[in-house]
Amino acid sequence: MPQPSLTLFGIPSLSLDGKPSPEVSSHRKDLALLAYLTLEPGRHTRDELATLLWGDSSDDKARASLRQAVSRLRATIGERLGTDRTTVSLIDPIACDAVAFLAAVDDDVRGASEYQVSRFLSGFIIKRAPAFDEWVAGKRQQLLRRHQEVMLTVARDAMSRWRWQEAARSADRILDLDPLSDDAARIAAEAWYMAGDRGEALERCARHEAALADELHAEPGAAFNALKAQIATETDLIPDRPISNEWRVRPPTLAPPLVGRESAWQCLTDRWYRSEGNVGQIVVLEGPVGVGKTRLADEFSRWARTKGATVLFGRGNGMDGGIPYGPIAEAMQDAITAPGLVGTPPEWLTEAGRLLPDLRQRFVDLPAPADPHDGAEQWRLFEGVGQVGLALAAERPVMVVLDSLEQYDGETCALLHFLGRRWAESPIMIVATYAPAEVERGSAAARLYRAWRTGPETTVIPLSPLTEAEVRELIRDMGHIEHPQRGTRFSRRLFEVTEGNPHYILEVLKALFDQGALVLDPTTGEWVVHQEVEPGGFEMPGTIRETIAQRLQRLPDQLRVLLTTVAVGRVGCTPELVADVTGIPRLRTATLCDELVGRQLLVEVEGEYRPAHPLIAEVVRRDLSTSRLTELYRALALAMDRLLPPERSILAGRLARHAERGGLHDLARRHAVIAAAAAVRHLAFDEALRWLDMAAAQGEATEEIDRLTAEVLRLVGLAEMPASVTRRDSLIQRLDHGDFDLRESGDESASEASDVHLD
Repeated sequence: MPQPSLTLFGIPSLSLDGKPSPEVSSHRKDLALLAYLTLEPGRHTRDELATLLWGDSSDDKARASLRQAVSRLRATIGERLGTDRTTVSLIDPIACDAVAFLAAVDDDVRGASEYQVSRFLSGFIIKRAPAFDEWVAGKRQQLLRRHQEVMLTVARDAMSRWRWQEAARSADRILDLDPLSDDAARIAAEAWYMAGDRGEALERCARHEAALADELHAEPGAAFNALKAQIATETDLIPDRPISNEWRVRPPTLAPPLVGRESAWQCLTDRWYRSEGNVGQIVVLEGPVGVGKTRLADEFSRWARTKGATVLFGRGNGMDGGIPYGPIAEAMQDAITAPGLVGTPPEWLTEAGRLLPDLRQRFVDLPAPADPHDGAEQWRLFEGVGQVGLALAAERPVMVVLDSLEQYDGETCALLHFLGRRWAESPIMIVATYAPAEVERGSAAARLYRAWRTGPETTVIPLSPLTEAEVRELIRDMGHIEHPQRGTRFSRRLFEVTEGNPHYILEVLKALFDQGALVLDPTTGEWVVHQEVEPGGFEMPGTIRETIAQRLQRLPDQLRVLLTTVAVGRVGCTPELVADVTGIPRLRTATLCDELVGRQLLVEVEGEYRPAHPLIAEVVRRDLSTSRLTELYRALALAMDRLLPPERSILAGRLARHAERGGLHDLARRHAVIAAAAAVRHLAFDEALRWLDMAAAQGEATEEIDRLTAEVLRLVGLAEMPASVTRRDSLIQRLDHGDFDLRESGDESASEASDVHLD
């Protein structure tokens, strides 16, 4: 007996063993009857069915029409259709896309989401059958409702797996069907925000608000409004630049998903929910350089914002920053505009003002902190910072993200150790990234790490390089590779030459795009091998640093000059400073720096440009001659001296360091003294002594330097600083043409897997 198959999503039809059945398809009411019996299993009376499809005819005529339809159906599908004198039923079910969809809802939601449910009985009109039309309308709404639930599940699942763009696409599919869906609009906005495009997220919020106002004269729900408020207030960390796969004269923006970090993410969320119960948490993301610690912390901090958290973010800047307690001062700067700050007792706001001078701009009556009398007063500064955190946490949970812990100096580590204990019974979670291979055992950061590990509420999450399977998943996702057999060999070679380090993988990919070995399909965004590439393979550099160096060599001259200036500036450079050093007009400088951001060589943080990764800055500085480095440091110091405001203590240390390296000894000595005095006011006595030592080394020590040194030694004494360390390298081998099992740019076929040959 032929196997029937009924299609209801689209123009309905019946096929037998894959071939259309013209007998049933030519009789619309026969097809309508079969659709009803398929989707409404069980026995149905003949009177019910006659009324459903022939309700406008007389009883006798309706029953006669039903008998004829039943006869034709039995002739087509045989004994599957059961009949007796009073009832008709479908005894054995037949294959049907609508039935398969309903089954997949419970067993395979991702598969269920792919059905074109909105096309249920599309264009299928039955004349003079109002009861059937009513049934179709109700069944369509029921199916659409289930389909929307499925797509919401898929979107939420994508969010839970950090597939932000996949979640946004799923949410958009829902909004195409139901433009007023609050849930879908919220997921779309959150997904774009998490993907790094804050502007698009806010646009989605505005679009949804306008749609509700126009159609229903209503406002979004509380959850949507809370999310919008979070996105609208976070203006510092999330750039208004979309993640795009557009390829012009630079590599595409590579926005890798967080592959292989499921257990780490789960641990982070578990610790977060525990901290909400007034049990302070410390989480250390530990791993080698380039393994993705900062990326994971960034993603998780954005997730925490969507949950209503106040997020404070501080970055390590090594020993050159010249800002006392620099990373914590940077993190706490975000607290000045955060909810709950006004709950801090005024006396402790005064103490915290040592680190946060801008507090006195918000609280104009706040007195200036007193000059220190002895080293014991340092605890008041620590307590002031602790009280600010407790006040914020009384309003809503707080997350403090501290990047590159291995770079922190002794006094910063001492403050962190104090805060970890002070916040132990509050909804505050500290997330720190730490590269143990980058520090010596006796350094302050290493001691803090060992001390933290002994705490009951400290969790260390080791991050390892990706496995071969995870690299393959990463490449298939980023490269939009649909064919199941493409990309396997290419992923394996990337894994071999990078040892699974995510940052190294991205640098190799950028190099391949830069060389033209890989290009984007302009229609699908799929990575393909350029068909005009020479067949001899791609000679890869020996190390990651050489890979980066080759990318930098291809930069236009002005871009290379700007990147070099920022890399030598180390901590962060404003467009005004870079323009002064390079002689390029300020507006042109900002435009070119944005181009370097687009090329993923710089990042912009609070109006300053920084290298996108320490390795990039290291490679830039390494390739400069001693003479050029000296001249750049000299130019930076002179430019900062011209541009700094009269109250220049905050950046005096950075200026002093540049002047020292640029051979400007008088300028270096003068600003080192200013930096030392500022450090004393901040109770950072070890740092003050370091600046005084530097000032004395610039020539004959002055009476002022000797006096300040004696005063600081009287207050606290000398502390030992950690030694610097060097980074280890990772070898990259040759990448041959046989390693590219991707589609060639001239190959339009996507249905057959074949090895890719470049000759």
